[in-house]
Amino acid sequence: MASALSLSEMYCPFPSIPHPDPDAVEDRVIDWMRRFDYVSDATDEQAARHSGIARVGAWAAPYADVDGAALVAKWMVWLFIADDLQVERPAELGQPEIFAHDVLRCMRVYHQDHMPENAEPHLHALAELAGVAGHEVILRIGDGLNDYWLACACEIMFHTRGVIPPPDEYDRLRESLMLMRPTSMVLSALVQDSDLPTSIWSQPQIQAAARSASRIIGYTHDYHAGPREVRWPGSICFINVLAQHHGCDHQEALDRLNARNTAETHRFQRLTADLRRDGDPAVDRYLASLERWIRGNYDWSRECGRYHISDQTAYTPRRGPFGI
Repeated sequence: MASALSLSEMYCPFPSIPHPDPDAVEDRVIDWMRRFDYVSDATDEQAARHSGIARVGAWAAPYADVDGAALVAKWMVWLFIADDLQVERPAELGQPEIFAHDVLRCMRVYHQDHMPENAEPHLHALAELAGVAGHEVILRIGDGLNDYWLACACEIMFHTRGVIPPPDEYDRLRESLMLMRPTSMVLSALVQDSDLPTSIWSQPQIQAAARSASRIIGYTHDYHAGPREVRWPGSICFINVLAQHHGCDHQEALDRLNARNTAETHRFQRLTADLRRDGDPAVDRYLASLERWIRGNYDWSRECGRYHISDQTAYTPRRGPFGI
């Protein structure tokens, strides 16, 4: 029997900032989940609250009001469940056409072209989310969704063929699958009055910092989710990617991922230090919002029930959209 994997502290030098009312944020998100049938009974609600998914906005956007932090969390809920519906289920069934059909419907709904008759609740949820921000933000998020769906298609192809990609390919894939830079980070900056006009936001140096932050958040997720995900047959996660590439066991791969996070965090600090030399307060506010996302995601990952498992050695199937 394999030994349980051991997690260590991760390098995260940014301050932890609590939201003043995380319970209200969670309640607001749970109510929204009821409206779109993500939560249909007391068991669903208990699972959702245990997973902590409804609180992620409070961690990531501590300076936002309740509605703003809830908006960030709603997008994360939609993305987590869309990943189950669009990627994991088609991959496990060997039916990638499920993904293709759903993505094309989502694209039409997001751009307000068409709502299918008898559309599933997640399409109505997407339509509502797409209607709460201005056109500029919607275009940024739409571009990010296209990048995300392309990465999802790659992941499904790898999964159905039993292919584990090399680390450099998976690094790029994971950044897109997290959908942080063009969506979650855009929203968290918006609701905390830290967003930038497109002329500045699109600058290569700004985007490099945002991409670095996205990678850090992806490493944090994969590090904490790893002990659970390596039990799933055929799982493509960073621990399996590194284990295959280096010919090592899962514990060494986990440690290598932690080291990768440390190196990327130092790189992010260098990038942001260079950007702050110009003394632009708007840029500084945006960079601070990235730091809050990194720290908030780290704190959330450690405290949420989504990654907690009682037995790291035995395989148990995933149950429900909240991974518990």
